[in-house]
Amino acid sequence: MPTTAIRLPAALEEFVASQVREGTYRSREAAIVAAVSHQKRRSEQLTCRKSKKASTRDPPVNSILKKSSAAAVAGLPLAPAGLGADAASN
Repeated sequence: MPTTAIRLPAALEEFVASQVREGTYRSREAAIVAAVSHQKRRSEQLTCRKSKKASTRDPPVNSILKKSSAAAVAGLPLAPAGLGADAASN
């Protein structure tokens, strides 16, 4: 695994050091890897939530086609009121 030198602000460096001292992590590197891994998972979760939210907002094309087909079978106009054949010929 490639290594990268990371300089942290003093407050964050102290926090990482305290986590290692307390035994939460075995090393500075382990604490930083855990932090980056946590951020990656969080980012993936947010992306997934946005994707789910977008898919529930936009009806699938099949749903739109089914509604149009049902309207045609029921003899209902497919064009909005006032935009029938007379309006199109003008």
